[in-house]
Amino acid sequence: MPQNSLTQNEPFTPGITRTPTERMRRKVAHIAATCAMGAWFLLAVAPVIVVLLEVR
Repeated sequence: MPQNSLTQNEPFTPGITRTPTERMRRKVAHIAATCAMGAWFLLAVAPVIVVLLEVR
């Protein structure tokens, strides 16, 4: 049985209501974090590519 299932007796109460400004800030923060993770990935992959190109 799913953990988040509701029964007939439990009313649906939505989570925290956020203002449009807060939603936008969260979305921008999420995009920035995604870009930062991509940058770390490129920093990790770049030396490997350089070594592979030098071996040829």
